[in-house]
Amino acid sequence: VCARGDALIAETTRKGQHIYTILTHLLLAPACAALGRWDATRAHMSHLDMIREARLVDPDCAWPAALLADIAHAADQPLIAQAAYDLACVQWEALGLTPDPSPQDAERGDSEPSLGRSREGSGRETP
Repeated sequence: VCARGDALIAETTRKGQHIYTILTHLLLAPACAALGRWDATRAHMSHLDMIREARLVDPDCAWPAALLADIAHAADQPLIAQAAYDLACVQWEALGLTPDPSPQDAERGDSEPSLGRSREGSGRETP
């Protein structure tokens, strides 16, 4: 998965398709995390500032970031979990949604756990 993703990143970069490059990094980060490839996860995450720079706002950006947060939290990777959760929150808030609680908050009993969050269930509409 990661090798093919890297090839796609190279192709989209070469073609100047920057949005596709950003989205590929975003989708590969949780895939690499699920495989326990934390160096690759960090490498993909290092490109995610491009989401903010491109002012890209989409629920399809929040979902993989939240998934990455959950995977990283479960694997005791708190820095990755928090960075991914922060990205998901920025996306949800820009979409007018209330972010789900972070895995860390849920573990402390501050609110409902976000683990197992579905794509459709990410974020809650604000009143």
